Amino acid sequence: MVDETSLVQRLGAEFIGTAFLVFIGVGSVPATLIVNGNAPFTMADLGMISLAFGTIVIATVYALGHIGGNHINPAVTLGLAVTGRFPWSKVPAYMAAADVVALPSLVEPFGQVVLEAMAMQRPVLATEVGGPAEIVTDATGALADPYDVASIRAGLEKAIALGVPNPAGRTVAAEHDLSVQVARIEAVLQRVVS
Repeated sequence: MVDETSLVQRLGAEFIGTAFLVFIGVGSVPATLIVNGNAPFTMADLGMISLAFGTIVIATVYALGHIGGNHINPAVTLGLAVTGRFPWSKVPAYMAAADVVALPSLVEPFGQVVLEAMAMQRPVLATEVGGPAEIVTDATGALADPYDVASIRAGLEKAIALGVPNPAGRTVAAEHDLSVQVARIEAVLQRVVS
């Protein structure tokens, strides 16, 4: 049925699905922190946040998946394209539908989604943990404390203010291109060998 829908219908379904993911999935993080007050963050809290994400993903797959494939996250679109289950020619339209890409992770080793969004000239909001802290600059987006709702809100406002397109993102993403990384690794290995 996905092939029978128009691009506008598919992008509209993705917009709605993404809105649900952000409000319910991402919203579960500050909601949990607010409900807990000053209590320490526990594995049960992490479980509830994970359950919120899982539930909304399943709900949007069933409710909207038949319309557009449920690309409720740029990583889904790119992952499907890499595996050959989604045509690369349609990836730019799905990425272009995003005004800001937010990755409010509690743990984020590298931040590939952040780089992909910046390569598409989208401003980003990421958290101050892991790889994104080394990638995101003031010109490409904002960093936020993942445990501070006000910090996330301020970061989103800052990222939105950068506007679309944001060419600074593409410049930073180019510094992390695979060919650049391979050349850097080769240079290190050459120094080790010589």
